[in-house]
Amino acid sequence: MIGAILCAFNPENRMTLTITRDEFVRFAPNARAVYVDALFANLDVLKDAGILDTNLRLAHFLGQCWSETGGFTILRESMAYSLPRLREIFPKYTRNLSDAYLRELVRDQVRIGDLVYGGRMGNRKGTSDGYDYRGGGAIQTTGRSAVEEYARELGMAPSHELLDDPVATWQFAATEWRKTNCNRYADLNDIEAVSRIINTGSATSGITPNGMGDRREGLRRALAIWGNAPHLAAVSDAQAHDLDSRTIRDASAMQKVGQATVTGTVVG
Repeated sequence: MIGAILCAFNPENRMTLTITRDEFVRFAPNARAVYVDALFANLDVLKDAGILDTNLRLAHFLGQCWSETGGFTILRESMAYSLPRLREIFPKYTRNLSDAYLRELVRDQVRIGDLVYGGRMGNRKGTSDGYDYRGGGAIQTTGRSAVEEYARELGMAPSHELLDDPVATWQFAATEWRKTNCNRYADLNDIEAVSRIINTGSATSGITPNGMGDRREGLRRALAIWGNAPHLAAVSDAQAHDLDSRTIRDASAMQKVGQATVTGTVVG
C-alpha cells in the first residue's frame, strides 16, 4: 500500500469550475463545431456528474474524450480496419482466424462490428448490433446495453441513432463517467486506472488500454488549460520517496499544478 496519498479532495470544499469556449478551442483547436456547441449545451450534466468540482476531474474527463475522438474530430467509430490494424486492436477476437478469412471480412464493416462487438455489451450476435452500437460521441460510448441504460436514465427513447447525436453523447459520457466512478481515480491523478475504465471497462482489468500515448497527451493538454488545481495536496520529498515510482516523477513539481504528473498513479 502506498504510504502517502495525493488526492485530498474534500467534498465539503466543493466548487464549480467554469469553462469558456476560448479555453476549449485552445485545448482542441480542430474540434468539430457540433462537439463544441453540444458541450456548452450540456455543462449542467457535467456539473451533476461532479466533473466540474475539481480541475483534475475536468482535465481527466476532457483528456479522455480528446483521445477517444481524435481531438473531437471523430463522431463515430470507424469499422474500416486494415487486416494488421484489426489484429492489433482486437487480438482476442482475431487470433484464431486466418488472414484469408479476415481479408474477406474487412470489406464489410457490419460483419467486423459483429465479430468484435457481437454477443457482448448487450449486442445480439449475428445481427447488425455490433456495428450499430459501435463507439459514438465524446467518450465513444459503445454497446447496446450502455445506450439503453443511459438513455432510460436520461429520459430518452433508446436507439443506436443517439450515438450520432453529440448532445446525447455528451450526456452519455458524463453518465458513464459518474456510474463507473472515474472521479475517484481522477482525484488520485491515476490516468492508468481512468483509461482502463474507459477502454477496458474496469480499473483493475490488468489490460493495457489502447492509445495510452494519446490519453496522456489529452491530459497534458487539458492540464495546460485547466491546470490550477487547488485541491491537489502538496507532497513533500520525504513522502514522495515512499510512493511507487510510477506515481510521481518529480515530487517537488506537485506544488505547481501545471507540472502535475500525467504518467499514472498506482494505488495499493
